[in-house]
Amino acid sequence: MQEITHAGPLLRQVNSQSLLQLIIHAGPVTRVELARRSALSKQTVSEIVRELERAGWVRETGRVHGRVGRSPVAYEFNPRSGFVIGVDLGGTKLRAGIADLGGEVLHELVEPTDVRGGRHVIEQITALSRRLAALTEASWDAVRCVGIGSPGVPNPQTGVMDFAANIPVFGDLHVGEDLNALLGVPVLLDNDVNMAVLGEHWQGLGQDSSDFVFVAIGTGVGMGLVVDDEIRRGARGAAGEICYLPLGADAFDPANQVKGAFEEAAAGAGLVRRYVEAGGAKLGVPELFDAAANGDALAQQVLDDEGRLIAQAVCAVASVLDPELVVLGGGIGSRPELLDPVRTWLGRLMLQPPEVHTSILGHRASLIGALALALRAAHRDLLGATSPVAPLVLPIPSNDITIASPTVANTVANTESGSTS
Repeated sequence: MQEITHAGPLLRQVNSQSLLQLIIHAGPVTRVELARRSALSKQTVSEIVRELERAGWVRETGRVHGRVGRSPVAYEFNPRSGFVIGVDLGGTKLRAGIADLGGEVLHELVEPTDVRGGRHVIEQITALSRRLAALTEASWDAVRCVGIGSPGVPNPQTGVMDFAANIPVFGDLHVGEDLNALLGVPVLLDNDVNMAVLGEHWQGLGQDSSDFVFVAIGTGVGMGLVVDDEIRRGARGAAGEICYLPLGADAFDPANQVKGAFEEAAAGAGLVRRYVEAGGAKLGVPELFDAAANGDALAQQVLDDEGRLIAQAVCAVASVLDPELVVLGGGIGSRPELLDPVRTWLGRLMLQPPEVHTSILGHRASLIGALALALRAAHRDLLGATSPVAPLVLPIPSNDITIASPTVANTVANTESGSTS
C-alpha cells in the first residue's frame, strides 16, 4: 500500500479500512507489524489504531513477550463492536438468533409463527429481533443487518414473496421494505431453503463441496442449489422449487397446483394423510415417527414410501445437476430414520447416485444461513471487501471501489475535523 502524506479524508478512510481488515485477518497484531504489512508509517498506523480503538472496532489483547525492551501491545478486532440478526420464518415456527461480527451466535429464540400471517408476522419478526438485541444488552444502533429466510421467492420486480402459500396473506406484502422501515437497518430477504444451503456451505456438510443441493422436507418442500460455489436462483428466483415436481400426486389436478404435487404428497400433511388413508389413527408427524420406532408396521411402511418419494425427487434433480452431495434437511428430511430408505431407493433408481447425508445443522440450517448472509453484508459495509466469515458469493451488489463504510468514515472524518459528535 502506498502512503500519500497530507492525504485528504477519503484516503485516510481507505487506510483505516485497510488496517481494520488486516487486524481482522492477522490479529492479534502489533502496530509495528501493521506498519510493515501495510507500508504505512508507524505514526499513521498509531493514529488510526488509536481512533479505531476509541470507536470500539479494535481492542488491546495484551502485550507480545519474549522480546528485548518494552513489550509492544497487540490489537485484535472487537467482534462485539456490532451484531447481526438471522431469522428463519417457517409455516409453524419462527426461529431467530443474534451473532456478533465474529460469527459467534449469542442467543436464539423460537416461537410459533403467528397463524394470522401477513403484517402480524412482520410485526412478530420486528419484536423478536428487538428482544434479541435486548438479551445481548446491545443498543439497537449496534445491529448492522438482519437476514431473513422465508417461504416463497422474493420477486425482484414486484418486491412481494411469490409462492409463499404456507404464510397467510404474505404474498401481498412488500416484506423486505416493510421490515426495513420498522427495523431501521438493512434487511436481506431470501428463500428459506436458499438460506439453509448457505448455512450448510458455511458450517455444515457442504463446506468442502462446490456442487451440492439441500433438500428440505417439512411443513413444505424446497431445495437450495450450490453450483460452482454459488447459489443458483434461476431467471425468476424460483430455482429449486421442487414442490412442483409431478411426483406423488396428480400434477394436473388444480387442487395440487397451489402447493405442488410433490409437496402435497411428501410434506408433513401428506405424510400424515397417507398414514390415515392406510388405516392408521390421525397422528402428528413426530408421533408417526415414534410409532414406527415402536414397531408399528403401518407407520414403517409409510416412512419407507416417504423415502421412496424423496429418492425419486433426488433422482430427478441429480439427473439434471449431477451434484456431488445431497443434504437432507427440514423437520422431516432431517430425521435419521429416512436416510437408509432414501439411499436404498435411490440406489435402485441410479447407477451412480450422489452421496446423500442428513444435515448436521438440523433445524438450525436456515437460521445459520440467514446469519451468514447478514454477516457478509455487515463485513462488506464495514470493510468494502469480501467477508472472511461467509464463503459463498452472496446476492449483495459488488463494490469494486474500496471506500469506507459510513460508520468507519464518520469515525475518521470527525476526528480529523475535531468533531466530538
